[in-house]
Amino acid sequence: MRRVLAAAVLAVAVQPLAAREIAIGIRVTGELRLGDDAVDRARQPTEHILGAAGLDVRWLDCRGDRADEEACQRPVAPDEFVVTLLSVRSDRDSYGCGVSQHPLDGTRGSFITVYADCVRDGADRLHVDEATILSVTFAHEIGHLLLPRGHAFSGIMCGWPSALDWQRAERGGLLFNLRQIPLLRAAALARQQAALALAPED
Repeated sequence: MRRVLAAAVLAVAVQPLAAREIAIGIRVTGELRLGDDAVDRARQPTEHILGAAGLDVRWLDCRGDRADEEACQRPVAPDEFVVTLLSVRSDRDSYGCGVSQHPLDGTRGSFITVYADCVRDGADRLHVDEATILSVTFAHEIGHLLLPRGHAFSGIMCGWPSALDWQRAERGGLLFNLRQIPLLRAAALARQQAALALAPED
């Protein structure tokens, strides 16, 4: 598996960004009681963060009456991430507005939970838009599922972003770093190829 990923990293690294189309899916489910359109407004900055790393995003909204029932009932594809939006959280003392779930058997993780009270509190305390908190949380947790485990000292994967980091995020400047990008894209490409292998033939 490590050899396959290393080969994917090399293949991604030697090609220019424009030469590849690597996409991931984000399936949004659950309920998050925030500003009227905070989740919708978080899409563009999420696409900006991931797009700066060479990843396209396709969205599937499975919330309430927005849901495409047929699409939302399909099994989760290898290149898809399911973000569950919850109105409350039980461990308010914990840091961070999102949690990514890593399977114990070492297989690919696809599930993320985002907590409303953390998003609201962070937006009020940091004087930033709820959509900014959401987009950074989406990208950060997807990063955890694509990159080696752990946090970075700076950038989108920083475990303890400062007020200055959040100001940068408001301007679209909180991104993955140059070391993370090839790894991120290689992992996303491997997932995309796995999804294509499972797709039914025409």
